[in-house]
Amino acid sequence: FFTAGGAISPGVNISACASSATLRAALFLVARFLAAFLAAFFVAFLAAFLAAFLVARLRGAASAAVDVSSRGRSLFTSSELMAV
Repeated sequence: FFTAGGAISPGVNISACASSATLRAALFLVARFLAAFLAAFFVAFLAAFLAAFLVARLRGAASAAVDVSSRGRSLFTSSELMAV
């Protein structure tokens, strides 16, 4: 594009250079937007997965606690019921 002295070499279309620079800038902006969008989507997916995992874990712990407490509060044990 340039001669040894830094001038634009003859026969080079200046508007084509400008449009290719504009095209490169536009593609760079699109690539940055896509990267930001994919990163945000990945973070949101990871957060939703972690939240679902924690909720399932807490529900499992709560149901296990209910099972233990209900076993301890039974009116009769199985051996007492067998004796009746």
